[in-house]
Amino acid sequence: MPKVYLSPERRPNPHGPYFGFPGVYEHDVCVEIGAYCADALTRCGFDVKVADPADDIRKRVAEGIEWDADYYMPIHTNASTATLNEGTAQGPVILRYGNAGGASDRACQMCYRRLMEIYPRNTKRGVKQNTDFYEINSTPMLSVYPELAFHDNGADAIWLVQNKKQIAEALCKSVCDWFNMPYVEDAPESDYDRLVKELADLKEKYQAEHTSAQRLYDEILSAVERFESTEK
Repeated sequence: MPKVYLSPERRPNPHGPYFGFPGVYEHDVCVEIGAYCADALTRCGFDVKVADPADDIRKRVAEGIEWDADYYMPIHTNASTATLNEGTAQGPVILRYGNAGGASDRACQMCYRRLMEIYPRNTKRGVKQNTDFYEINSTPMLSVYPELAFHDNGADAIWLVQNKKQIAEALCKSVCDWFNMPYVEDAPESDYDRLVKELADLKEKYQAEHTSAQRLYDEILSAVERFESTEK
């Protein structure tokens, strides 16, 4: 039974605010995706360990090594700006260790393909080499490091918030691809579970649209105030 270690983003708020979603941060979304992914991987026959949210990356890597993990997957969302302004970058990117064509690259390409099956826009960020991040350069086992999408971009933030379970299932499928294990479909949702999810999605959509409308109103009001000041 292959062992998979999941390491969702550990830094709590205010790190990684989601654009258009007040009170939503990278840690919260990634931890939830990690929990969904752990359920899916267990369903598919993997032995899974999820990092304690309080543990730093050195402790996580040490735990993965001690546990003798076969596959190490950090789970992150991305940002293209360090400000509260909306970023323009979009789409998944997977970080690998080593050169193109190696084991890390092949596993990362599988992860990228699975994410792009469900990602709604035609971006082509692909797989990039990274030897700086500790969870890549200090993991003797295979490390696949997905940056799922850009949380500082409004459209990407909406996709991330509204598709956490689907993203987790895509990550699970990519692990199944690597180990050549069959992906086991989740049991169909009950009518009650489906209704609860639809209501949660509607709430998140309302919050995003309300925030967008409020931001537009504030910008119009600011423009009017500037115009009136020039008229005096």
